[in-house]
Amino acid sequence: MKLFTTSTLALACLLAPSTPSLVGQSTPTPTIVIHHPATISHEPGPATHFAGTVTIDMLTVPEEANLTRTETITFAPGGHTNWHSHPHGQILVVTSGSGVIQQRGGPVQHIKQGDVIWTPPNVQHWHGATPGGPMVHISIYQEPAGEVTKWLEPVPDAQYSAASK
Repeated sequence: MKLFTTSTLALACLLAPSTPSLVGQSTPTPTIVIHHPATISHEPGPATHFAGTVTIDMLTVPEEANLTRTETITFAPGGHTNWHSHPHGQILVVTSGSGVIQQRGGPVQHIKQGDVIWTPPNVQHWHGATPGGPMVHISIYQEPAGEVTKWLEPVPDAQYSAASK
């Protein structure tokens, strides 16, 4: 329950408005934005950041009023990220399948559909599907201008194979 509460609080903080109005300055009336499936970009995960077959559906991208990037990432069996970190942390919501995640220097942890994972700011980690099955998760993180995901080296094949058992 503590993880769920912490994750929910982290999600609320990430999605909270991040541009306060200035005193004496009028702000435009906010409007709801709907992204229909036909408008969502569907692209392969770049080989510079991922191993195996990975597809990214970009649900939201950072813009002036919303600094949150939201993606649905589909990992085919064996697909996973390189080591990386996020300057403001990351929330993952596993929506299908099962996989693994590891913080640098920490144990491999198995994740499955329904799990909500909070990775704190600047914590180096990797995650993805196991060799035996796919995994889909929603990734949520803030990405203000100039503060992007820091992509690092690939996870060695031997490390990935050992982690996936």
